[in-house]
Amino acid sequence: SISSQNVTVLGERPANRSRAFVQLFLPHTGALIGGLCWLALTNALLLAIPRLVNEGIAAVEGTQARGPSVLAPLGVEHATLALIVGAIALSAAVGAVARVMSRIVLFNVGRDVERALRSDLFAHLSTMSPTYYRASSIGDLMSRLTNDMGNVRLMAGFALLNALNGVMVFIANIPLILHLDMNVAVLALLR
Repeated sequence: SISSQNVTVLGERPANRSRAFVQLFLPHTGALIGGLCWLALTNALLLAIPRLVNEGIAAVEGTQARGPSVLAPLGVEHATLALIVGAIALSAAVGAVARVMSRIVLFNVGRDVERALRSDLFAHLSTMSPTYYRASSIGDLMSRLTNDMGNVRLMAGFALLNALNGVMVFIANIPLILHLDMNVAVLALLR
């Protein structure tokens, strides 16, 4: 038998529309890919700056920097100090814009996921019978509508951004440190 508190205002059982968390992100695939591209650009530029500083020091000392030049893909073989300083400034400026854009895009995905969940929860609660509300704690329901949804937004936006960024930095740095000094890199990775 169906308990009166588990019946909707239409006299039916409440819909069980539990969704996998991944399904909440499917409508936002384009935004996630865009945010990932902005994040990749941010990390690429942040990785370029220390190499450019290394090249600048080598240019001041009159020596050759270790490894290929960051500016080599642009057709620059032996960069002047002024060109290197300009490249550092440009990399920092574009990197800052890319970082802001990655945060805007990925945080908005978190807000959109929260909005969809909040809408589903409200739609579900609007079908519940008055008996359900008499038997339930209103404070608990309000907590679900506010605190829990806020935590979902943080997980879907901020935590997702940090997880993607951590994986991306790790994957990008491993080949770089192996290329710079294989022995030191292997010892650092073994520790």
